[in-house]
Formats: sequence, structure tokens, C-alpha cells
Amino acid sequence: MQHKIPAPAALDVVTATCIILIGVSWFGLNTLVFSIGRLSQSTRFYELLSVLRQPSLLLSGVGSGHGLETVAFTLVCLLALTACLAPWLSPRRSAWLAGTLPLALMLVCALALYYGGSSWPVDAAPDSLRGHLIRWGNQSMQWATGEVAQRVRLGAGAYLGLFGSVVLAGRAALRYRAMALPAEPASSADVSTSNRPGRPESAFRGSAHSAR
Repeated sequence: MQHKIPAPAALDVVTATCIILIGVSWFGLNTLVFSIGRLSQSTRFYELLSVLRQPSLLLSGVGSGHGLETVAFTLVCLLALTACLAPWLSPRRSAWLAGTLPLALMLVCALALYYGGSSWPVDAAPDSLRGHLIRWGNQSMQWATGEVAQRVRLGAGAYLGLFGSVVLAGRAALRYRAMALPAEPASSADVSTSNRPGRPESAFRGSAHSAR
């Protein structure tokens, strides 16, 4: 059952800063940098879908021929950032979970790059010319993949985006957990004191005169 809570009145400074930092890191700074000698090629976060489909783009760069993939992943990035504003638009407690989407997106891309960077070898018959050629191709591909991986480093956008995503996800998780805690009930002593009827002043004066 979803618990409804009042939406925050205004966007807090920390959340707004984190969203801005993530946006700048994804669209304005380099996430991956491939360098060899004096030559270097950078890739930004919104271009990672094209790199995942064709890792050789780390060397040549993502050109206009991959515009559809770039636009599609750009929309995904914008959707993840916009979803972080859900708690200010919806009274539901689960809306705070949207603050973890940028971190989840970065982790998914990191895992896809790590496990998708190395290609599976192709099996072939061992005693055939085609088999020898395929094995030679597999060994060459593994060597080239290792060489490329050693020359790819994380750019400033990766660190800045990860920092903003972790802070944003942490705040969202804390708010989500806080909304699940029940409100502290008033103590029985306070309740009994507040509910105890007061003695009228006239009755007190009357009892004092009778005692005299």
C-alpha cells in the first residue's frame, strides 16, 4: 500500500545542485578518453549506447552515422534526470525512488562496458584452414581489446556524474526510509496532564473561606 505524503514545497539546494552536476557531466564533459601518443579521442556519456554497440568507436569517435542511437540514449538520460523531480510532483512515497535512476543508469552502462568489451571467441573445426584463421582472429581480437582497454581512462565527467548520482541516490533513499517510520506518539504523562480538567478559581476561593 502506497503512503501518501505532502509534496515538498520547493526544490532543495542539494538536490538541484546534484541534478545540475549530473547534467553537466553527462552532456558537457568527457566520460571516457582513449589516448595513444599525442592523439586522444573522447566519448561523452550520452554517446555510450553507440559505443556499446560498436566498441571501435572509442578510437574513431561517434559520428553522425549513429545519430539515431545518440538521440535515443539522450532521451533516456533526460528522462532519468527529469524523474528526479517526481517527489515535487507526486505525493506518493515511492516517488523518492526516482532519485536513484541516474546512479542505476551509470552502473548499468559501466557493467555493460566491462562485460561487453571483450568478445566471445568463435568456435571452429580444429583441423581446417578456416579453424586456424578463426583462432588467429580470436587471438588478435583479444590482444587488440587488451591494448585498447589499457589506453582508455575515465574522464572528468565520469567522476563528477558518479559523485552527483551517489549523493542524489543517498538523499532519496534516506527520505524514502524516513517516510516509512511512524510518527512518535505523545507520552501518556503528557496526555494525562493536558487532559486533566483545571479547578475553577472560584471553587478554590470558596474552599479557602470555608476552611477559615
